[in-house]
Amino acid sequence: MKFLLSGFFILTFWTLLFFILFSFVLWCTYDEVLKTVSLIGEQIVLDKDKHKTLEQLVTESKLISAKDYFGFYISYYNNFVLILSAIVGLFGISSFVYLKRKNDDIETNTKREIKNYLSKEVDVKKLTQEVANEYIESQMKEKFEAVEKDIDMLKKQVEQIEPQGYGNEKITLLEQ
Repeated sequence: MKFLLSGFFILTFWTLLFFILFSFVLWCTYDEVLKTVSLIGEQIVLDKDKHKTLEQLVTESKLISAKDYFGFYISYYNNFVLILSAIVGLFGISSFVYLKRKNDDIETNTKREIKNYLSKEVDVKKLTQEVANEYIESQMKEKFEAVEKDIDMLKKQVEQIEPQGYGNEKITLLEQ
């Protein structure tokens, strides 16, 4: 659960950082965006500029050329994609570092636990003998219970035979 919680905080941090950077970039380039968004640099007076060519209007800064107009947007979005890529890269690197650190912690804890267990000077022969004794005891207990069931069954059969009048007479078993 701690792992998910810290991952959530890392994601929240990078998301906030992204929006802060995005807002900062928009704030810094706001004037440029407004200048470039309008196609007309200065107002064109139709009567006066009617016979001028587009090239003349561009040189007089009354119109913005398509190259300049689209060049700005292309560079703007290239920068935007670059910033997003950098944020994704930073998020990936921080996630890798975090997961590597968690893996190292788990590995260190596992090694420590193994050393603690082995430092108790566990005798392998003793453990093997204990396991074997437990197994033999369980097997003997099962066989003992089976013999007890057989004895109980034989007692019931003997009790059924006595009331039939055979009483205390000796019963000889035929050997086959």
